[in-house]
This record gives sequence, C-alpha cells and structure tokens, in this order.
Amino acid sequence: MKAKPNAVTPKGEAPTRANKTISLRTDFNERLREEAHTKKTTASALIEKALAEMWGIDQ
Repeated sequence: MKAKPNAVTPKGEAPTRANKTISLRTDFNERLREEAHTKKTTASALIEKALAEMWGIDQ
C-alpha cells in the first residue's frame, strides 16, 4: 500500500491547524498530564514523562 502524499491546499501551500484544534489538543495533553501526576501508575508516569519532554518541561 502506497503512502499518501502530504496534504496541500489548492494554492500549493501546506495547510495550517486552526486555533481551536491546537487548543483542544493542548487541553487534552494537560488533562493527560494531570491524570498521570495524580494517579502515579506506571503508564501514567510514562505519559507524564513523554508530555514533559514534548513541551520541554524539566521534571
């Protein structure tokens, strides 16, 4: 199966994400990180670590 090419707008530009999409993703990541911090499970700790690395947060 061939990979699909990257999405391109009719003008040939790469599409941009809407602010709402970005804020929903950020809210979801914040909820995941908060849950990981409060539950202290192994999976939660891995989620917290991954999100901290993604955001550049020192732990």
